[in-house]
Amino acid sequence: MSNPVFELIDNTTFRVGERIVSCHFSDPPFDGKYRYHADGTSNERDHITQHLFVHDFRNICPSDLPNGISINIQYPKSEFRHVNFAEIKKANDQSELIIVLCFDYVDWHLPINLHNFAERYRDALLHLVDGATQSNIDQSEPGLFVTCSISVVPDTDYLSTYRKAVSQILATYRKCLEDIYKQPLSKESKPIRADDNTGAKWWFRYVIVPILGSGAVAAIAAGLIALAR
Repeated sequence: MSNPVFELIDNTTFRVGERIVSCHFSDPPFDGKYRYHADGTSNERDHITQHLFVHDFRNICPSDLPNGISINIQYPKSEFRHVNFAEIKKANDQSELIIVLCFDYVDWHLPINLHNFAERYRDALLHLVDGATQSNIDQSEPGLFVTCSISVVPDTDYLSTYRKAVSQILATYRKCLEDIYKQPLSKESKPIRADDNTGAKWWFRYVIVPILGSGAVAAIAAGLIALAR
């Protein structure tokens, strides 16, 4: 008889596929729901944290997991570089996949405030990602975290759910960027021609014109005469 795809060996150990994973046991349950907590990383260069991958759950459905379990995977493999965490949870016979995206202030160079973009992105995720039940923004010192919680259908494995969700999350990100660049310029903001930014036009527009009619004109003229000598 073949081994089950998931097996809770004891309160601090479970097996997923061929991988043995250490976990923590909480009594009473954390948040009133979760007794078993496992943390892992998909960064194979990390030799301290135990390794765990979303593809380890390729044949595992919600019905295979016990209630009260929370599995957190850092740096899961993804086509979208902003994905930092994937968390699998199950409680009360309901399972969800939570995907966490990280946006650093230092890397943000788009023509919109990062907070404003994150709010638009959060709202769009709820409408464009299948099964999305919640999306939040959390602030940290280096940047923002945007989370998207997806309900996992009972007869669907977690790897398929993850791949579909990440694909839609990335597509939503691209759509939000596209919408930014589609916005017309406001009446107050006029585009500046490249040849207006340097040379004589720049001096007349930003230096000479603003001070015409003032006593500073005489001072500038005197300075130019002195330089010419």
